Order: sequence, then C-alpha cells, then structure tokens
Amino acid sequence: MNSIQRLIQIFVRFLQYVSPVYARKIGLHLWATPVRFKRPPREEAYLKKMRVEKLNVDFKNALIYDESYGRGKTLTRGFYDDSAKKYIMTYHQGAGPLILLVHGWSGRATQMGAIAESLVNEGYGILAFDGFAHGDSPGKQTSMLEFVYLIQLLAQEYGPFEGIVGHSMGGIAAGMAISKGVKADHLVTLGSPATFEFITRNYMENIRANEETLKFIVDFTLKYTKSTAADFELVTAVKKLDIPGLIVHDRDDTEVEYRQALILKEAWPAADLFTTEKLGHRRILWDVKVLRKISSFLSEKKVTL
Repeated sequence: MNSIQRLIQIFVRFLQYVSPVYARKIGLHLWATPVRFKRPPREEAYLKKMRVEKLNVDFKNALIYDESYGRGKTLTRGFYDDSAKKYIMTYHQGAGPLILLVHGWSGRATQMGAIAESLVNEGYGILAFDGFAHGDSPGKQTSMLEFVYLIQLLAQEYGPFEGIVGHSMGGIAAGMAISKGVKADHLVTLGSPATFEFITRNYMENIRANEETLKFIVDFTLKYTKSTAADFELVTAVKKLDIPGLIVHDRDDTEVEYRQALILKEAWPAADLFTTEKLGHRRILWDVKVLRKISSFLSEKKVTL
C-alpha cells in the first residue's frame, strides 16, 4: 500500500463518520476516476516503434448513461462533462492479421508494448488505444461501458480482429464487446476479474468504504448506466462466446485474486487456463512465457465450440 492510498483510506473513514453523504460522493468520484501514471522508460521505447494517430469520436453521455438520474448525486458537475471526449489516441504497429490490445483501469496502451512487439515479430498487426481519461486520451471520469463503446467503434473502423487481448478491466470490456457482436476469432484475458461482486468488494476494501457507501456506489452505477450487475461481469459475457479463449492469471496477483480465474474457467470450460507464479498483476504483461503462450494460442485455427 502506498502513502496516497493510505491517506485516502483515512480520509474516507473520517468522512463516513462526520458526513456520510459527502463520503458517498467522494467514494463515487474515486470509483469513476482513474489515475494517470507516468509512462516509464520501458514504455517510451515501445512507443517509438508505434504509429500514433488521433481517432475522432462522437461520444455523448446519453449513449450510455441516464443523466437525469445522476443529477445532484455526484461530487461535481464535471462528472457529467463529455465535452472533452471527442477523440482517443490509437497506436498501430506491424502488418498482418489484426490484434486489438485493451489496457486496464488506470493503465494505457503502451503497457501492452511487450505483447505488441512479440506479436508483430510473429507477423501480426497491432492496434491499441488509450481509453477516455487514460494515457493521452481526454477526459477525467470514465467507465467500463465506455471502453466497450470504444471497442465497438474500433471494430467498425478497423475490424474484424484476429483476436483481442485485454488486461484486467480491459479483459472484461473485450469479452463484453465480443458478446455484443464485435467480431474477433480469439479472446485473451490477463488478470481479469470475473464477477462484479469482486470488483465492488475489492474497491470497498481499497478505500475502506463501509457498507452504506458501497451500496450507494453500486446502486448509482447500475441505475446511472441502466444496467444490472451481470452487465459488468466477464463471467456472464463469456457464456455467450463461441470462440477460443485463453485465461492468463498469476497465483500471486494481489489486485485480482487467483480465484477469479477459477470462477471464469468454470463458466468458460472451453477456454485454456494458463497459470503463472510470482509475477503479480502487471509483470504478466511482459513475461516471456506469457508472451509465448499468447502467440501460440492466437496461431490456433478458429473452431466452433
């Protein structure tokens, strides 16, 4: 746990005692606001090998959200500001059958740089993007449903895809997008949560939210997005898929417990579960054995499952 996370926990616990309503709004704000981390030198090296393009996007909140429900329930009016979400940054590398790479929450496209480089060397073309409020794309708040929207948009612009590789939340968004009609021959998830309950409980523990704060966040999320919990679950989406799947998960992942991979595998028996150790949540993105496994999996011919 870093010092910033510890301060957030203390602040949230204090607010829940002195001002529960304000604490709920703070919790919701943090829930929808990813952290933009600085791109490390390793990723800068990957970036130099990519062609970076701006893709214009005609996004409106009304496409996804019930704005009338949300009024007055958030910390700031800026929560609803979609005026900046007019484009996303896309990253292109190589030529050949196209693989879409989807980063996770508080991530960025260049985090997937080792996977991109490995697949380009195997003869694939790579497309990646920074989601809204991530990397070099605009916005302050976002949601997984916006990621699904962007994957659908990219599929219209560049698809179909030979495969989609998603890390963490990106794996959920990828599975949901395919279940909604995006054409892809393979799906790879890396360290992805299987259930909505885990996502919300994990967040609750991370900020030390109490049950009342968590209930407010969950209720707001479902009503504001006009959704059910199942609409946010990879375990639900994969039941609708008829393509080969690869689940990559590390036993020592402290951000998304390994049990989530077992739950996902049970719901998706046709998928291959590839288990690693001592890599955690992010090092799986550049581990040589993982890169080789992804490459060999994507080279398999599509079969009807």
